[in-house]
Amino acid sequence: MAEEENMSRRRFLAALFKAGASIPSTWAKETVSKLPGVPDDARVRTVATPPGSVSRQNLNEKCTGCQLCIEKCPTKVLRPSVSQYGTDGIMQPVMDFSHAYCDFECIVCSEVCPTGAITPLSVDDKQSVLIGIAVVSKSICKEKCSICADICPASAIKMKEDYLNKITDQDGNVRFRKYPQIEEALCVGCGLCQFKCPATPVSAIHVEGYSIHK
Repeated sequence: MAEEENMSRRRFLAALFKAGASIPSTWAKETVSKLPGVPDDARVRTVATPPGSVSRQNLNEKCTGCQLCIEKCPTKVLRPSVSQYGTDGIMQPVMDFSHAYCDFECIVCSEVCPTGAITPLSVDDKQSVLIGIAVVSKSICKEKCSICADICPASAIKMKEDYLNKITDQDGNVRFRKYPQIEEALCVGCGLCQFKCPATPVSAIHVEGYSIHK
């Protein structure tokens, strides 16, 4: 019965959304990454789904939008989707790394999901599941900043010299600008780097979600 009620609620919200009805501003607010002037490589194109959801398809098919995972998420990185999954995916959980991050030690959402949309994971399993990959926007990356590399819990980010970006100081000394380099096999897509990045108006590093987790 509860599942049928949740499905009915989602269908009702989807109908309103399709009809152009207003929705709460906390849902409808455009993300900063969509504003004019933001470099293309800093825009999030594919959102990440929670660890344990296996794939976007599995989440979309099994999630009833009950909000339990969103309610219980300690860091509040999970937010109800509006248009990220299309109108049929309204209210399903989406990772919002501009607002928070996925704790490397946390498996709460996989423990509370009642439908199998997010499958149970141990902490060790969760830390080896790749839900997305960090992407760097060099045009807005701050020089001499290494916060993302310093805090990465998976040690997936290293500061490396870009030999195409030469800098010569007033004394004629030459050095090469350093940028974060992502180790694809290690990056789990937790979003801590994106959340902590000091660049503005958007982070110089962001997570692109995988449609199927690795």
